[in-house]
Amino acid sequence: MIRTYLATFGLLSSLFLVTFGAYAQAPEPVIILTPLTDNPKHTEVQLHLGERVFVQRGGQKPRHGGKLKAVVDDDLILQHPLWGERTYSLEEIALIGQKNTLHTIGRVAAFPWVTWGSLLAVLGLGSYLANPDGEWVGFNLIYGFIGVAMAGPASIPFWIPRKKYARGEWDYSIVSQM
Repeated sequence: MIRTYLATFGLLSSLFLVTFGAYAQAPEPVIILTPLTDNPKHTEVQLHLGERVFVQRGGQKPRHGGKLKAVVDDDLILQHPLWGERTYSLEEIALIGQKNTLHTIGRVAAFPWVTWGSLLAVLGLGSYLANPDGEWVGFNLIYGFIGVAMAGPASIPFWIPRKKYARGEWDYSIVSQM
C-alpha cells in the first residue's frame, strides 16, 4: 500500500517537474531598445515581461499603459487593471516608456498636497484682491504663502520625467532569451 502511494507520488512529482521545468526553461521574449544616436547617456535597454510600460501610437496623443503581459510575434500585449488587455503592433508604436513604481507612488502621495496648497494659494490671492487696502495681511498672507509653501515642494514628483524611448532615437526589436 505504501509502495503504491510512493510510486504514485514519485510519478506525479516527476511529471510536475518535467512539465513546469520545461515551461520555466522556455525562452522569455525580451524587447530590446537600441539607441540610434551616439549619445553616451543612451545605453541598450531591456524590457521584460511584467514591467509597467506605456506606449503611444504614431500620430495619436493618448498614451496607454499597463504591465507587459506577453509578446506574440511583433505584437505587445499590455494588461491594464481597468481596461483589460490591449494589443499593439510594434510597427505602429511611436514611443515606449517605462513607469517607475516609486515615481508613481511619489505622484500619488504628492497629489493632495499640491491640490490643497494650490487651493490655499488661490484663496490667498483672492482675499488679497478683495482687500480694499491692497495689503498682504491676515488670511491672504497666511493662505497665499502657506499654499505656495505646500504646493511648491510637493509638486517635485510631477517635474521628474518618465523614461521615454521614441522610435526616431531608438530601434525596437524582440529577442527570445534563456
